[in-house]
Parts: sequence; structure tokens; C-alpha cells
Amino acid sequence: MSWFGAPLGLFALLALPAVIALHFFRRRHRDQPVTGLFLWLDAGLDAAAGPRRQPLRRDPVLWLECAAALLAALFLADFRPLGPATAQHVVVVLDDSASMSAAEPGAGGHDTRARAIEEAEARIAETGRRGRVTLVRSGRRPLLLAGPAALAAEARAALAAWHPAAPDHDLGPALAFARELAVGGRITLLTDAPLPAAARPADVEVVAIGRALENAGFAGAERVPVSAEEDEIRATARGYAAAGLTRALTFRAAGQELRTQTLSLAPGVPVRIALRIPRATPAVTLELAADALRADDRADLPPPPRRPVRLRVDLEEPAGAILGLGRAAEILPEVQIAGPGAPADWVIGHAPAPAPAWSLVLPRGAGALESFLGPFVAERRWRLLEGVTLDGVLWTRATDFAMPGLARVAVGDLPLLAEAVESGATVLRLNLVAARSTLHQSPDWPIFLLNLTEAVRSGLPGPRATALAAGEAFVYRAPEPADLRLAGPGVERAWTAADYLEVDDLAPAPEYVLSGPEGARVRFAVNLLDAAESDLTTRGSGESGATAAAFGSARADSPFRLALLAALLAILGANWWLLNRRGAA
Repeated sequence: MSWFGAPLGLFALLALPAVIALHFFRRRHRDQPVTGLFLWLDAGLDAAAGPRRQPLRRDPVLWLECAAALLAALFLADFRPLGPATAQHVVVVLDDSASMSAAEPGAGGHDTRARAIEEAEARIAETGRRGRVTLVRSGRRPLLLAGPAALAAEARAALAAWHPAAPDHDLGPALAFARELAVGGRITLLTDAPLPAAARPADVEVVAIGRALENAGFAGAERVPVSAEEDEIRATARGYAAAGLTRALTFRAAGQELRTQTLSLAPGVPVRIALRIPRATPAVTLELAADALRADDRADLPPPPRRPVRLRVDLEEPAGAILGLGRAAEILPEVQIAGPGAPADWVIGHAPAPAPAWSLVLPRGAGALESFLGPFVAERRWRLLEGVTLDGVLWTRATDFAMPGLARVAVGDLPLLAEAVESGATVLRLNLVAARSTLHQSPDWPIFLLNLTEAVRSGLPGPRATALAAGEAFVYRAPEPADLRLAGPGVERAWTAADYLEVDDLAPAPEYVLSGPEGARVRFAVNLLDAAESDLTTRGSGESGATAAAFGSARADSPFRLALLAALLAILGANWWLLNRRGAA
């Protein structure tokens, strides 16, 4: 148990040896009435000027002054032998949503982050000198900013470095984390919107410090290759206000202005923007005129990663022609057709290709056949079947075609599409007789081929994307294991011999740099594209839940400390009385 709330106050004990030293060298002069100065002459009193060391006398003044120095040191050190065994503890949960960085334009405007820090500082002050503070930052994975049970100075330093920037998320995990750390202490949630009545925790003090503000921001932005020579910038902007908003939009690249236009943003109506640029154009920045939330006024779009997929078709004719695979390079983005026997990332044929290439295997001959009109059972959550419905499809299968692996599409208990991993490579078996089926004539066929292309591309070296939305993970595959380092605003991380990286919870920033061996670099950006955070019209203020009174006040001095102060004043008064009494004697 710590009996001292402010241990540094014990340095005041140095006054004790100082008092004793003064009494060792103290010379006393008392008034002596005499009839003549000649009677005062005494050769024995002829001494050099200044104090000389004298034997220490048992003087009440000495004991009173030593007692005063001791009591003063105990008072300054906040001595509480009868106080609680643990210090007051407050856990402050900071809503890390990007909307917490909103600030009303203009000098002296409402600044949500500054208000949150002010409220947190007030909770820290309420714990007193002996108090302890834990700061929790909310998010999809809550993080500890200070603590557990940190000193006030450490918590204040963490508050000054806190800059909310996360996309919309649930506050529940952060509150659950705070309860584990509080252990009966006080919990305060600082957010920018009052919680619904059903979501207000009774054991948490909820302080909303937001304010409804007009705002405009990007809800989407991407840079898409559209040809061998051009990329297209596609963005969506929205306004959040009771009336329409007007904002200037500027496109920039390499410090040069590409285009400026004015957007009229009606309430609740997204405005879509498109601009074609040469493929060699470096990173493009889209910027709206500044308003209440600066984070959503900018989108940075570096050149997209160039990871072409090499496709080889080994099907016997006329299956390839019926399925339209000769036009695959035209309908599938970034696909190159490989010649017979050439290396490929994806092979469509009648037998599995050597690893690591993906294989899509179809039946070779036409033996006994069965045809079906459905209903088909498809695993909709499988990434290759996203958007595939199989409505109205005539499907003909070969009865003698082996289908090992996990069934992804079936009719009854008969698998039609199965997935297996063989020799470390993915093998898809599609039991489809193209000449007797209509799958290739439905919209499902190009959707399936596109999904398969992107699945193959995700396993190729390089970044999956270079323009991310906040909350989206950055995924990178190295050609081989290597030492990698990621640098960006507030981020410095390193990996040893890593060939696959997935980094999430990156704050919005115009540029992150992933460095590899031999100076290889990948540059990417993270943008805030979150309508829930950009809409500031729903923000407000208020307090609910537990209050400070429910936890008691830690600022009041204890009775023992007040007794120390009273005793100190009494001793100082007694010492003053003794000295005055001697002077009058």
C-alpha cells in the first residue's frame, strides 16, 4: 500500500538537517541593562565577528521547528496512512471516429477533438494527485493509448498525440475492454453524438461533445484501367446539409492542376465524377473546398498495380469457341493470352496444369450425359460465385467425369463445380458440356470468369490495391520472402523474410511506402470514404449514464491530511509565541 500520494514532497525533509545546523551555529544576544558602557568591557568576550559552533542545547524552539519541518514534508507528500489501499482510477474511452476531428470553419469555431481533450483533462484532474488514468481508443480493435493505470502526465501526453481518424465502427468492443481494465473504477466515454436510449450503458458516464454541422465529402474514389493507354478516375461526392451545397473540386497530379469544376450537392443525392487520364499519369489528388471535416475532402489515387494474368486455353475445339474464350483478353481486365505450352497463371483445359498455376478442368469427351434446368444449389458466399444466380440456365453434365473436392455448385446430390487443392495449386472442376448447355449465353458466365480472374490475380506478386478506403486492409505479396518495411504518418513497421503481408487499421494518409530489397518501393494511399462519418448533421451534445458523484470525489483532502495541516499551523503559532516571549524578557 502506498501511503504517499505525492512522494516528491518528501524532499521537504531536507529542512530538518538545515534547522539543526542553524541551531549549532546560532549565537544568542540578550539585552542587558547596565549603568555604564565601561562595565560591559570584558576581554573574554573579545571574539571574531560571526557565529561560531556551539553545543546543541535542548531548546523547545528547536523541537518545534523540527516538528514543523517534518509535518510540512508529510503534508506536501500527501501522507495518508488511513486512506484507501488503491488510488482513484478513471478509464476514458475516446471515440476514434473521424467525425471527432470535425471543426467548425472560422476562428473560434467548434472543435470536437479539442472539446474531447478538455473533457478528458477534467476527468484526469478529478482523480487527484494519487489518481491513475487509462486511455482507450475505440476502433474495430480497441487500442490502449495510456495505461493501464498510468500517471496523469503520461495520459496528458497521449491525449496531445491523439488524432481521431477511424471509419465508422461499433463502440461496444472498446467499452467491454474498458470494463476489463477499470476493475470497479470510473468509466467515461467521450463521443460526438448522444447514444440511443437502448444503447446507453448504466455503468458508463457518456459525454457527447459534438455539434451538428454542414459538410461535404467523398463517398467513393477509384482509379481504374480502361485501356492500354488510359485510366479513368471515378469518384462520388455527397453533401450533408438541410439545403444544397456548392463545392469546388480540383484534380491535381505532380503539382499540376488537371481540372477544376464546381459541384452542386443536393441533400442525399450522390454526384458522380469521371475523368480519363493517360496511364502514365502519377498519383492524382482530388480535393474539395475545405469545410467542417477535412479528412473527407481529399482522395489520393496512385497508379493502380499492374498485375496482368496470363491465361492459356488447352481445350479441344469446339469447346473453346463455344465458351467464347478467344475473346477473354477483350472482356477480362489485364488478361494476356499465353500460347500453347507457354507459362501461365491460369489454365483452362481437360487436365490439371502443373502448380502453381490455377486450373479450370472441363470434361473431354461426350459419353453419357444428363441435363438439368435447376434448381441449382450454389455456395453464394464463395468469392467465385459472387453475383452468379444461374437462373434459367440449362446445364448438361458428363456422368463419367470425376469430381473430387468440395462441391460449390450442385444439383441434388450431384456436384457440378468442385474446388480442390492439389500439389499446392487450386484445381476447379467444371462438369459442363458446353455444346449442350446455355451457361455461356447467360450473364453468369462472364461474371464467373471475372471473379476467377481476380482470384488468380490476388495470388500474384505485388499489392492488391494502391488506393484504399479507411478500414480496408493493405495486402501485398512479395515474389519471394524478403525483409520489408512500412513507413507512413505515425507508422514504422518491419517484417523479416515475409512473402505475404496484410496490414489493417491504417489511418487515412496521402502516402504510405512499403520498401523491399534492392530499394523496391510500393506507394499507396488510404482515403476516408465513409458516408456515416461525413454526415455531421446527426452529431450533438449531452450527458447520460453514470455521473461523477456515483464514483465519489478524489479531489477532497482526507481528514488525516487536514489534521496534519492543523498541527503544522499550531506548531508554527507556538514557535512564534515562544520567540516573542523571549524577546520581551
